[in-house]
Amino acid sequence: MRAIVWSRDADRDLRRIEIWLDSIDPDLTDRFVDDLVVSTRRLLDFPLSAPATAITGIRKLSLQRFDYILLYTIEDDRIVIVRMRHGREDWHLR
Repeated sequence: MRAIVWSRDADRDLRRIEIWLDSIDPDLTDRFVDDLVVSTRRLLDFPLSAPATAITGIRKLSLQRFDYILLYTIEDDRIVIVRMRHGREDWHLR
């Protein structure tokens, strides 16, 4: 069975986004988390559904209702979320 694993960097990205959204409207944060859960669950069933990037092994999944992207890799039975960025942010990994 596949599992979603968040890297330390991705976890920090998520916490930063949640704090920012919560400062605007706690309900917005809840909707964001709901969208994130739906998107990551879809990856469990269809890990190759998001397009590959120019960076070898990295795929880019856009959330449905929010302008955020998940950058991830597929490692055996794990999907590793590497970073989470706003769609207009520089998301290229360094």
